[in-house]
Amino acid sequence: MSINHEENEDNSLLNPDIIQAALPFLSPTDLKNLSLTNKYFNKLLNYSSSDTLWHELYHKVYNTRYTDDEPFQTALTNEYRNYPSMIMAGKFTDCSWHDIFKLRSKNTHMYTWGCLKHGRLGYDVGSNPKLTEDQLNQSGFRVKSGVNQPVMVPWITINEDNSNLNDFSVAEVSGGGFSFQILTKSGKLFSTGSTFSGGYNGPGPINDEIDYNPFRSLIENLENSLPRIRIGGRMDINTTGVMGGRAMRNFGPTPASNVPQPTVIPGQPHSDIYSGLMELEKTTNTTLDGNSNIRRMFPRNVFDFYTDTSNKVTRVNEKKMESVRFVAVSSGRSHFLALDENNKLYSWDTKDLDHGVQLGFKDIDLNEHPIIKISCGWNFSCAYIYNIGLVVWKAREALKKGQLISNVDYEIIPNTSDNCAENKILDFTCLKDNRVLFITNKGDKLFDYFNGEITSSPVHLDNNIIKISSCFSSLVLFTTAQCFKIDIRGSILDFDNIMPIQLDDTDDTIVSLASGDFHSLALTQKGNLYSWGLESQLSGCLGLGLPDSIVQEERVGIYENNGRNIRVLNPSKIKLEDDCVAIAVAAGGWQSSALIVKK
Repeated sequence: MSINHEENEDNSLLNPDIIQAALPFLSPTDLKNLSLTNKYFNKLLNYSSSDTLWHELYHKVYNTRYTDDEPFQTALTNEYRNYPSMIMAGKFTDCSWHDIFKLRSKNTHMYTWGCLKHGRLGYDVGSNPKLTEDQLNQSGFRVKSGVNQPVMVPWITINEDNSNLNDFSVAEVSGGGFSFQILTKSGKLFSTGSTFSGGYNGPGPINDEIDYNPFRSLIENLENSLPRIRIGGRMDINTTGVMGGRAMRNFGPTPASNVPQPTVIPGQPHSDIYSGLMELEKTTNTTLDGNSNIRRMFPRNVFDFYTDTSNKVTRVNEKKMESVRFVAVSSGRSHFLALDENNKLYSWDTKDLDHGVQLGFKDIDLNEHPIIKISCGWNFSCAYIYNIGLVVWKAREALKKGQLISNVDYEIIPNTSDNCAENKILDFTCLKDNRVLFITNKGDKLFDYFNGEITSSPVHLDNNIIKISSCFSSLVLFTTAQCFKIDIRGSILDFDNIMPIQLDDTDDTIVSLASGDFHSLALTQKGNLYSWGLESQLSGCLGLGLPDSIVQEERVGIYENNGRNIRVLNPSKIKLEDDCVAIAVAAGGWQSSALIVKK
């Protein structure tokens, strides 16, 4: 951005109200450049003293969301769009916005609780020194089934010079069925546990086809290049060493000239033929220092071996590995989406996929029609594309050798591209099998796209609906005054039994909600956490403490299924440490998470 005008010592030629209104549309670089144009702007946007600047930077860095976790911008939705900064300002009343920005960047940590399987919490019983015995649930004889209270996740340590602060600062967390996806301020993407898919395929290649796998091709080339020996004159086998002094005879194919050949010493085993591949795979699958339960996630585009036609074992370009900066992440049951700063969309959507696949939309030019928001349903994906509307898909083309972009088999939800006043999409949420629920600015009806058709249902509440959220078994409607729950029974929305979600603290209200398979986690405007629903197999996903404490001492829950499950009917407050405030929540499957600030 550039503003050319003569400098005015006392004021800007532009009205201050105009400047304030324009700030949300300027990038941090624009703000910096604007501050250098004259004394007025320098004072207004001074990094060392301007509260206006730091308030705006907080919104840009930590409040801008490109997922369906929050509604689109209107005068009525500010409370649900800007709740993290509102919570911080309400909790730390003695702090300037510069101080609040620093607290958010340096004093915010990710906490998780729930099922321990596959390291999905970002740690296991033996790897987290902050985990205590009374925070562990036990099912069966000495079997630790889950973590029953919020526990800090072992994470990146800030360097003395703060050079890695942007990597340390978590901007966003998304909950999948078997893992969490973590997005940092620097745009790096991480995933917890050994599997994000749980062994299930998501909305990947059509007809269960398989994407080209360069590692498989490299292994085949290496094995085919080895000499073969004949045993008993009846069969040829590949060998990785000398067997019992038998003479080696090359009955196999001529070794490929472009594959490194192992050195064979008579009477001695030769070097490991897979060492180069193992080193390559290790480089492309990096975990946090000291925590192997959190893995860095990369797209295929940053690795040359996906497009290399020579089948050579190549080194990775570490500079290229850092070339993609993500700005949003959304998770489904066994897949997740990530959007980068250049409006490219990537999908991790099969059980064998380590590196994200860039998605394409045939006949939609994303340069002219950028992606505004992304979302994942149970088994499908969705995007709101400018002037196109809501787009959904359950499958994509399998990538062939040399290809980097996979076109999705999409359908456009009719009449969702309107940008005019009352008919404009305000918020949407994804269920299962390409089913999307959405509301418009008018806020008096719930629209349901299901089996290729749209139906609308009037919702009779005292205030208009301005935000919606869903999980596997329920839908939550937010109004300007309250939120309400609608059960989903099979494929039926039970409109006859709309129930308000009420907190014990009548002065507090829910501003954000996340759900797993059968439990819900709510964040309030005071930065408190509440949970309710079913805690399956004593997983601890409710975060309310030991099972007997929930049922017998606090008396907020009941045992079900012969003591294997706990059901909590009403929102119950989760205990946090002193001087702590929650500012974001995520949940999925049988696990929960929150970003918590400690002063």
